[in-house]
Amino acid sequence: MRDFVQSEGAQQALKALSEQITRAVSDTYVRWDNSLLRRKLHEAEQERSLLEQENEELRRALEAIRTAGPKDIRAEFSQLAAQWHDETGHMSSAISFTQHPAYLRIIGMGPAVVPFILEDLRRTQAHWFVALRLITGETPIRPEDRGNVQRLADAWIAWGRERGLA
Repeated sequence: MRDFVQSEGAQQALKALSEQITRAVSDTYVRWDNSLLRRKLHEAEQERSLLEQENEELRRALEAIRTAGPKDIRAEFSQLAAQWHDETGHMSSAISFTQHPAYLRIIGMGPAVVPFILEDLRRTQAHWFVALRLITGETPIRPEDRGNVQRLADAWIAWGRERGLA
C-alpha cells in the first residue's frame, strides 16, 4: 500500500481528489455567500422601499402644510378672534379676557398669526398686547405709554411695519 501511495499515479489521483474537494468546498462557500448576499440584498430593497414610502408620506404632508398655509391659519385665527371678541367684549379685566380659551389658542398658533393680530389690532384696538408679547418675545412699548390703549396699539403696529408684518 505504501508503494501505491508513493507512486506517481497515486500522487496525481490524490492531487486531483484534493482539487475536487477544494472546488466543492469553494463552490459551497460561493453558493452560501451568494445566498447570504441575496438575502441581504432583499432586506436592503425592502428597507429602501419602506423609506421611499415614508419619504412620500412626508412629502405629501409637507405639501399639505404648504398648500394649507396662511388661508387655513387665517380662517382659524378669524374664527377664534371672533369668538374671543364676542365672548369678552363686555369684560373690563385684562386678566379675564387674556385667559379666554380662544385667546390662549391664538397664542398657541405662534408667529404665523402675528400679521393677523396686528391687522385686528389696527381695526379694533382690542387688547392683543399680551399675545403679541408672548408670541414675539418683544415689548416695543415705552413705559410712559402703559395704560394708553391707542399708544400701545400704535407701538405694536409700528413694530410690525418695521418687520414687514403689518
